Amino acid sequence: MSLFSDWQALAETERQPAESKKFWNDYFALETENYKKILGNFEHTYSGKLSELAAEFGMDEVTFTGFLDGINTSLKKELKLDSLKSGSKVELDIDFEKLYFNMLDCKADWLYNLPEWDGILTVEKRKEITREFRTSKMYVSGETIGRNAPCPCGSGKKYKSAAARINNKAKKEAQPLFCVYRDRLHLPKNGILLRALQCGFFRLLSRYKGAYLFYG
Repeated sequence: MSLFSDWQALAETERQPAESKKFWNDYFALETENYKKILGNFEHTYSGKLSELAAEFGMDEVTFTGFLDGINTSLKKELKLDSLKSGSKVELDIDFEKLYFNMLDCKADWLYNLPEWDGILTVEKRKEITREFRTSKMYVSGETIGRNAPCPCGSGKKYKSAAARINNKAKKEAQPLFCVYRDRLHLPKNGILLRALQCGFFRLLSRYKGAYLFYG
């Protein structure tokens, strides 16, 4: 068995809830220390034999392989995990913007909130990556809506009636407000989902603001 197979077997071992919690808490504690070390010395590229790096980071070789599994997609050149051995050459050449993105994806707030990030990515850059992450998780359909198809806003009208016949004056007044909410909620800027939300937004205003947004 390879080190990676050993790690998978260890991680997937059935344990009692308390044992499982302890196992992962212990691992996450070691992982956090590794990232503190890496982020705190981000200009240095750690490299060497797997066995040497495992010792440097205070992990046994199998657990360190698990750490490599977690960071692998953030490396500029990914490792072939299945072929890793004790003497394998390992280079941790990290794309830090991608690493931050991947930590967001894993919901690892204890990692992406580490103070060591302050010296690597500015607050604005982290906000930008966070916006990109949120946008990447939104479903945007490339489908088109037929003129006679039911409008996805749920009005019960045909799309050509519910969307295409919006009163121009009302649309001109309401569109800027809709755009503000769209941007604040990081909504996609095209697709069926957006058109459905836009149509529903105008209908809601027409009902509660007295702005008659539809003809007839």
